[in-house]
Amino acid sequence: MDHKKLLGGRLKKLRVKYGLSQEQVATVLNIDRSAYAYYEHGRSSPSNRNLVTLAKIYGVSTDWILGYDEAITFDEKAEIIAHLAEDEKTRLAYHLLLSIKDCNKSRRLKTRGL
Repeated sequence: MDHKKLLGGRLKKLRVKYGLSQEQVATVLNIDRSAYAYYEHGRSSPSNRNLVTLAKIYGVSTDWILGYDEAITFDEKAEIIAHLAEDEKTRLAYHLLLSIKDCNKSRRLKTRGL
């Protein structure tokens, strides 16, 4: 996927999620609304300064906005979990506990030099 389109899609998703208008975000960035709209449509990319500002506004990394980090935000994880059926939540919790247990076991072995 084109990086500008990916970036634009992520910016729009975040803006809508936070209930902001393009005009409001553009005002914070000190640019015209149309310039911000170009970001969302993949026609241009924000400057480094504006990219950092956007990341701070939305609480995500610049790498995530740019598509270099595929990690999802905590809110996205919570939203996914909220839509799981109860048995799926139970299975997820079980696997997370096993993962933590394995992680702790590895740490104990490393500290013992094994």
